[in-house]
Amino acid sequence: MHLKLIDQGADGAISEMWSTKSVMFRFVDGDYDLSFHNTPQRQFVVITGSVNIEVGNGTIKRLGSGSVLLAEDITGRGHRSSSIAGEPRTWLHSTGAQSVTYYF
Repeated sequence: MHLKLIDQGADGAISEMWSTKSVMFRFVDGDYDLSFHNTPQRQFVVITGSVNIEVGNGTIKRLGSGSVLLAEDITGRGHRSSSIAGEPRTWLHSTGAQSVTYYF
């Protein structure tokens, strides 16, 4: 996912403001390995630490600290998440994500 960012000079590049309904933090130990499941609702997830995310078609994506994921697999097989090298991680879940325009 790529978002359109607007150059603000010395302040960096920023996106438009996004509405959200709620924010939740979660910590998981380094042995955390959750089999296939669905996200309960459309949400952004910000990750501290590293994780492998496997989607229903078998594609595996390794996400590192600071990655932002738009989880929207409410139906279907869902996804599987597993720790990398026993590393614990913290997640920030932001629910109520508005519709997204993708830029590639």
